[in-house]
Amino acid sequence: MNALGLVEVVGFSTAVYVADSMVKTADITISRLERTKGAGWMTIYVNGDVGAVQAAVSDGQAMAEAADKFVTAKVIARPTDELGKFITKKSATKVSPKIEPKTTKTESKSSKNKK
Repeated sequence: MNALGLVEVVGFSTAVYVADSMVKTADITISRLERTKGAGWMTIYVNGDVGAVQAAVSDGQAMAEAADKFVTAKVIARPTDELGKFITKKSATKVSPKIEPKTTKTESKSSKNKK
């Protein structure tokens, strides 16, 4: 990895929007999108050539600022291999809302008939 870029924004949809713009701006790879603790913040991790990562992070910052959702951005040129332990891609876990199943009229009638 030549460089690591981090852009932190508020909201998942903003993170997707910013990440899409970053990839279209420069020849970089999105390493991961991480939900951080507090206030709905999301961190976008990108890597690639130092110049490409700097261009992509600058574009991501501008896009997030335009949406008033920017938190912070950093570029680390030539990160140490030790840092890779903390930035490795984790397996994604699906987050779904807790929704109570709705009963239909036929279900409630059939359950009354059984009693």
